[in-house]
Amino acid sequence: YENNINKIALFCKRVLHTQSIQKGVYSSTSLYHIITHLEEAADSFRRIILQVNPKEVVISKKTISLFEKCIKMQEINFAIFSKSLKGEPTTSLIPFFREHKAIHENIYYQTYYSKDLTNNFICGELMSVISLSFHTSEELVY
Repeated sequence: YENNINKIALFCKRVLHTQSIQKGVYSSTSLYHIITHLEEAADSFRRIILQVNPKEVVISKKTISLFEKCIKMQEINFAIFSKSLKGEPTTSLIPFFREHKAIHENIYYQTYYSKDLTNNFICGELMSVISLSFHTSEELVY
């Protein structure tokens, strides 16, 4: 999986480099950053898979909650991106950005640590993905 993710990301970056986007919704730089954030998020998920796969792990309710919030933030980013590509006005995207920001702020006011090292590791990686998701949403503004 890792090799495929890296190959796809590098291919996308090469295409952006050789054919900068002239009349698109997003600049080449924004798309480059979005691709980089998605690649880093995929790397975090890969590290989670490697950590959890070899053994039986009981995933805590807080970890599951964090997974759900992480997925929701990615879904919001996808909605913003697809609506932008369809040419919808920026004002129609404001509720999506507000929801994204509310989830992000809610996460940082909660503690996701436990005595279980595996759950701590998973939560740390998910927090990284959530941070990347937030940065991606910022790139979607430009």
